[in-house]
Amino acid sequence: MHTITLTGLPDDIVLNQLVYILKHLFKNEEIYTFWIKEMADIRGTGLKYTTIEFHARDHAYRAARCLDGFVFKSGDVKYPLSARVNDERANTRKRSPSPYEYRSREREYNRFDERPAYSGYSREHLRSPVGHESSNVNLEIELLRKQRLIIEEERRLLLERKKLELVKEFGHSAIKELKLLEDTRDRRYRPLRPERLERPQRL
Repeated sequence: MHTITLTGLPDDIVLNQLVYILKHLFKNEEIYTFWIKEMADIRGTGLKYTTIEFHARDHAYRAARCLDGFVFKSGDVKYPLSARVNDERANTRKRSPSPYEYRSREREYNRFDERPAYSGYSREHLRSPVGHESSNVNLEIELLRKQRLIIEEERRLLLERKKLELVKEFGHSAIKELKLLEDTRDRRYRPLRPERLERPQRL
């Protein structure tokens, strides 16, 4: 695999925004597959750098030529980028799967929603995509939805455990309380107080 290092990115750029930009820049270079290996702050500069990986050596050099000298514009601030191809001897290991893989042939963004082409693109500069904020909101909503499903499953398991405990301790006299617990399981869980249940009388 072949990698390039891109420096000079603003420190407030996010990963899905970077992928969005690279997609449109590489489209003119006919580069359809790439991986974001890492993205981190450059200490004390207020800038970020990223490492991008490609299948072909030619793709890496074409991408470096495309990105080197490119001016990224965020608000009123311009950020001239610098790109260089890394030493191939440091990239002899087999590429490990990356969650930031982009394959345009399958029209696929892993972990990111695909966006329509940005009509305001130019080679001299590219403004920050307005849509990336709404995409972040969508990702947060999806995360909250998954968290809610997990919470609901945990509640169900707690309910089943409570059923077993009540039946074992109080016998069939707990059936009415169990029914009440099932009816209110979507509300905040409150454990039943033992004094509310009558222990079965021994004969």
